[in-house]
Amino acid sequence: ARGAGSSYAFDGVDLHAPPGGVGVSVAVRKAAALAERFRAERFRSRGGSGAEMTGFLSPQTSGNNGFATTAISAAAATDVVVCARGGGGLLWERLHLAAELWKAGLRAETPPSPCPSATEQFAHAAERGARFMVTLDAVALGAGERVRVKSLVKNGGEFECARAEVVEALRGALARRGNAVGGR
Repeated sequence: ARGAGSSYAFDGVDLHAPPGGVGVSVAVRKAAALAERFRAERFRSRGGSGAEMTGFLSPQTSGNNGFATTAISAAAATDVVVCARGGGGLLWERLHLAAELWKAGLRAETPPSPCPSATEQFAHAAERGARFMVTLDAVALGAGERVRVKSLVKNGGEFECARAEVVEALRGALARRGNAVGGR
């Protein structure tokens, strides 16, 4: 066995061991949330009451002087989180549906884990400020291509629809809630 940093020869060409990792990942939403928090704290330190402050605050505020209690701004909030139940996480199906939703102009995400637990999926949806959660169930998909759509806003309800109709069902549900789709 060769140690780290040693090279390999292939047909007379000296090759080095591949790097341990390649690429960069930028957490844009975290950076935006930190900037928002910094701005709010700076404003408060200058004596602002919070009522005069305008900017990127999330609509999800509490009695905390009108400041956002979640780390997601309204502009960065997700419309839909695509989740799975059973089937080993249904990663391919989740990513495929998320791509369809993006193509339709909906802001969609799926938890970054290949096989997330229900708790992780709900936490991800709450963290992102999602309005809807679409759950792909391995059994329901196999027995008629059905998915469950759950509203994550108060008194929102839930419904089942055909997998092929979920994009239009979500567009309609978001339009009824006053959220323009595709024209941001």
